[in-house]
Amino acid sequence: MKPDPVCILNTLARTLRTINLTRSDDDYLRATQSVMGELLAALAADFDTAVARCLEENAGLRALFADAAGWVEDPCLKQRLLTAAGEVEHSTRYPPWTEPTRI
Repeated sequence: MKPDPVCILNTLARTLRTINLTRSDDDYLRATQSVMGELLAALAADFDTAVARCLEENAGLRALFADAAGWVEDPCLKQRLLTAAGEVEHSTRYPPWTEPTRI
């Protein structure tokens, strides 16, 4: 079973924001841990939606290329636009790693 990056980021964020904050008397350290926890939580939220956002943006670009091909007179450029418009996603992984996630 591969680790889920979003789960890992959320666990680290929760740990930094709660457990470690109660074990330190240093105000600066507690504030730094709190900020780091919030940043990890934001990263987890962004990572969780990255694939859907990437797929949506790519579909929009393909539609734009298909539309642009109708306006282009250069046959080479027209073919490149049509080829790009017809491409499909080979992977829904983001980024498209070739190796399994390792920790």
